[in-house]
Amino acid sequence: MKKIYVTSSLLLICIFLKAQYIGMGTTTPHARLEIKGTSVYNFVPSLLIRNSTSDSILAVSDTGIATIGSVSKDFGQLQIINDGKYRDHLILAGTNFANAGRYISGINFTGVNNTDRFWRIATLNYGPDAGSNYGTRNSSMQFQNDSISQVMVLHGDGNVTVGSSALSNRSLFTVDGGFGAVSAMFQDIVPNSNGVAIENNYPGIGFNTYYNSGRKMIGTGYGGLIGVDPNLGDMYFYSTPNSVSTADAAANVTLKMIISKAGNVGIGNSIPTQALDVTGFIHSSGLNGGATSLSVDASGNIIRTPSDARLKYDVKPIDNALEKVLALNGVTYKFIDSTRFGSGRQIGLLAQQLEKIVPEAVSDGGEYKSVNYPALIALMAEALKEEDKKNQELEKRLSILENKLGKKKKISNKK
Repeated sequence: MKKIYVTSSLLLICIFLKAQYIGMGTTTPHARLEIKGTSVYNFVPSLLIRNSTSDSILAVSDTGIATIGSVSKDFGQLQIINDGKYRDHLILAGTNFANAGRYISGINFTGVNNTDRFWRIATLNYGPDAGSNYGTRNSSMQFQNDSISQVMVLHGDGNVTVGSSALSNRSLFTVDGGFGAVSAMFQDIVPNSNGVAIENNYPGIGFNTYYNSGRKMIGTGYGGLIGVDPNLGDMYFYSTPNSVSTADAAANVTLKMIISKAGNVGIGNSIPTQALDVTGFIHSSGLNGGATSLSVDASGNIIRTPSDARLKYDVKPIDNALEKVLALNGVTYKFIDSTRFGSGRQIGLLAQQLEKIVPEAVSDGGEYKSVNYPALIALMAEALKEEDKKNQELEKRLSILENKLGKKKKISNKK
């Protein structure tokens, strides 16, 4: 095996002619071409390839650092071309926008023709020299294609944007685009599977429904919607009364409940005028057991009126019931606030007058006094008993008088 040495003060080349190995900086090359730097010259690249304008195309340092592209112009590029047909290639690129402190590094998956579709993954970093417009911004990673400049952006502060690079400073996940009134939809890939839609027309959530030229089903079965009217401020709750067997079919939702901007809750109606406005019957398992009157306990709970003897103590009879009843003044009246209490003529008692006679039948726990009319039943019962007792005494006296008168008539007849 022949060795040929070419030496100078700056270069040592060893060529193994028989093995066809070429060594630069080494006398024992182990590859077709082996380039070895020296500690004396480690400040220069061990391998340097330049183009016609003397820009660095490929540089490998003695420490193993490889630079592909022009270092002086602050950008680098690597292209991997598929099978020589110039059909598809991979590009790793980095650039500095006019030395403005904004640096992009990325990977392009693309074709050489402008009509070919491509995808790109890029990072955008802002350096200290980025200026006042960019210096305070976070770096980001972007997923792009030929039709959408930012398919998805992972921002440096952890926020995610889909469909746009713009991100609300109040959101961790922002979606731009969608279809119809749908900003995003979450659904299994299984056909006719159920899902959830995030909507922007009346901002809300469609449960197995979405809006696109009418409300439609995401999957089969039942669906619903919770949304807010941005103009009126009301929140609506809708649901489908019937099951739907076909995905994307019309979803005939009906209003079930509304919470108005004033805080009133309407069930079965769309314009609640009270804190709780119900159209229809109200059922509670705690009120089962047959027809009864209802009361409000000390905690504000609606309950069956308690009258069980086991719940009571210090039981006393009602004294002077008839006298109290006779002191009552029944009246007819109209409410000043007709919108709240009704406009028709009413019949009843005045709480302030009743309170002086039967204070137990008047409550003062809210903004106005109220009368416990069922409590007056006991008063009326005792008053009737007192009246009956008086009637019996009168009947007894009348009977005695009639007997006396009858005897006098018999005596006078004998005479």
